[in-house]
Amino acid sequence: MQFSQKQRENLVKKLTEFITEHECAVCHSKEWTIAERIYAMSDYYPHGFVPTGFRVPFVVLSCAKCAHSILFNAIGLGIVDAKTGELTDG
Repeated sequence: MQFSQKQRENLVKKLTEFITEHECAVCHSKEWTIAERIYAMSDYYPHGFVPTGFRVPFVVLSCAKCAHSILFNAIGLGIVDAKTGELTDG
């Protein structure tokens, strides 16, 4: 699911609280990019994907130099509503 302009602006504002001077643990760059959409991580099932399994939405922050990525829980950031699963305006 892609962000609206307002949602992206609010997301950048929230993330800059955490990454103002954050250095990449791999290459020590301080330049980051935010993915254009939310991704979900689901429960692991050894025999394949189960569409009704629990999923957690994440915002992906990646180092602009080496692509090392950090996941932020989108519900915890207030970007996704915990009850409805819909994007909020943050």
